[in-house]
Amino acid sequence: MSRFWLGWMMCLLAVLTACSESTPREQREAAARTATTATPVRIGFVWPLAAAEDKLPSGVKMAVDELNASGGVLGRQIELVSHDDLLSLRESRLVAQDLVDDPTVTAVIGHGYSDKALATAPLYEFNGLIMMSPSATTPDLTRNDYHYIFRNVISDSESGRQLAHYANSQGYRRIVILYDAGSYGRQLSNVFENEATELNITIVDRRPYRSSRNLKSIIDEWSSDTFADFDAIFIAGFNPEAAQFVRDARRKRLRQPIIGSDGLNTDSLWNIARESSMGIVVASYYHPDNPDPALQDFITRYREVYNDEPDTWAAQGYDAVNLIAEAIRRANSTVPSEVADQLHLLADWQGATGMYTFNEDGDVIGKPLILVEQQKDAFQFLQMGVEAAP
Repeated sequence: MSRFWLGWMMCLLAVLTACSESTPREQREAAARTATTATPVRIGFVWPLAAAEDKLPSGVKMAVDELNASGGVLGRQIELVSHDDLLSLRESRLVAQDLVDDPTVTAVIGHGYSDKALATAPLYEFNGLIMMSPSATTPDLTRNDYHYIFRNVISDSESGRQLAHYANSQGYRRIVILYDAGSYGRQLSNVFENEATELNITIVDRRPYRSSRNLKSIIDEWSSDTFADFDAIFIAGFNPEAAQFVRDARRKRLRQPIIGSDGLNTDSLWNIARESSMGIVVASYYHPDNPDPALQDFITRYREVYNDEPDTWAAQGYDAVNLIAEAIRRANSTVPSEVADQLHLLADWQGATGMYTFNEDGDVIGKPLILVEQQKDAFQFLQMGVEAAP
């Protein structure tokens, strides 16, 4: 064989090898560029479908059904690719790998919990697949210069900042902090303390808890005659432990106002603490009494579809789908890099839960928390959060 033909065959082999070894990112881009109006826009959805008690799946489905009924996006129908992560880190990684390996998937809604989102975000980023988490609040999720990773929920950094401003607006000058010893409580309490200090609020004491067992000693010390005076308590944690603290603290005659993170915003606060929880103010991302017209319109339509009341996560899931659809429209493309570009450029887009603007890290900015107050067996809308970040 001549050197010419040998060289040509070697070049051809190299080209064929390169094509066969194209990356999932390149395969996804190629699939998006060759799609027709008959090709569905495929969006992954990862949630603990069997275990979760929230209504996020129904909000996601409602958004998809509405979009498809109005012609889809770019004239293409939306198809959900649903997976149950079984509340397992291992299963979350396996599901993420399945979605990454499917070049027809443009974006993923999920993962729900912060640890699962943290574990899978690098895989999505490396393979050029958009992730939009409606509920992962850890600040670490968006601290890695990612381009494809977003969340449409307010991060713990912003929540802690707004809650400190609320405490300041109420005139609290000396505060004690109780926080869950895990990453959620530690990070949130750090942000709250730093912002409160900037506002000239004195943090008298801060204590971690790992279970309900060490709450009693904290309550005993804070209620003792020898402990320093303070005028409010901030809790960065979860129920049931936080609710148990509230119940037992009130029995020890700790009467100071209590401000709680969104982890207290569950029915178990009332179910465990009962009347002891009355008047506690906690963070939320949603309340049906919020007068925002877009939210009230969403609630009306949700009731018509499901004959049921939506919850926080139904609204968050609904917005997640529509944010991705809006970015696809603006990009006039389902190429993930181009859709991600449009999400980063999105400013003051109206969703069911408020206005959305994303920064370069993929975080929602300028969106206030909703503050609710525990009354008899229900949270009542109190006010929008204080001093949302610009």
